[in-house]
Amino acid sequence: MNPVSEMQAEPTWKLCENMDCERYPPDWDAEKDTEETYQEDTWQKCNQCDGYYNNDGGGDILYVQEEPNNQEAECDLCGKTKDIVQMKGSGQYLCGNACDESDEEEEEEEEEEGKRKCETCAIKVNTDDIIELSIEVNGHNFKLCLCENCFQDKADTLRKEGWNVDDLFEEKKKKEEEDRFVLCEECDLHIDCNKDNIHIIYKGEQYNPSEEIVLCTACFQDNEEDLRQQDYKCDEWEEEDE
Repeated sequence: MNPVSEMQAEPTWKLCENMDCERYPPDWDAEKDTEETYQEDTWQKCNQCDGYYNNDGGGDILYVQEEPNNQEAECDLCGKTKDIVQMKGSGQYLCGNACDESDEEEEEEEEEEGKRKCETCAIKVNTDDIIELSIEVNGHNFKLCLCENCFQDKADTLRKEGWNVDDLFEEKKKKEEEDRFVLCEECDLHIDCNKDNIHIIYKGEQYNPSEEIVLCTACFQDNEEDLRQQDYKCDEWEEEDE
């Protein structure tokens, strides 16, 4: 066979340089493993090349602006263009020495009180609904603020890159457990909202009440007449009266 044809038939692999990726991980079994069946652990499939990177706290970043890459890049979080690295899992560009948001951006956020921007889709959501992730790379701490949808869509990739995804899931689970039990303000019984109903009565406007009381079903039924006479309101009563 013609040696030139032989060379042309061989596949050409594109691999990241600085930090270098490997075509196959050290534990790759050439007889059994494929890219679909390989069980990723420390070594993860790189989304920027044909190889794998060692997710050891440093191997998951690519120095895109250094030799031999020499690319122009902009941080996805703050827009800076110096000392930028790229995450091999998600392709996200970040400041290599951690981000400092500009004063301008801070002022812009303060102007729209109670809102923050998702750093993936750029949609502004309530500050309380923003999910803030963190990661440490080479001694530097990075933060990433996401809306719920982007967090759920990217959770697996972010977890592989080393972001504290599991901590967030644990916190969310813990909060759900805490919110599950509500205290009846009449009898001091803790109500399991997954099993029993709670009843909220109020005075004033529905979405801006001047007074609000949470009751278990027994206390709600026992005191319904007195509460109506005291001009308390309840959504359930409104529905019954219609």
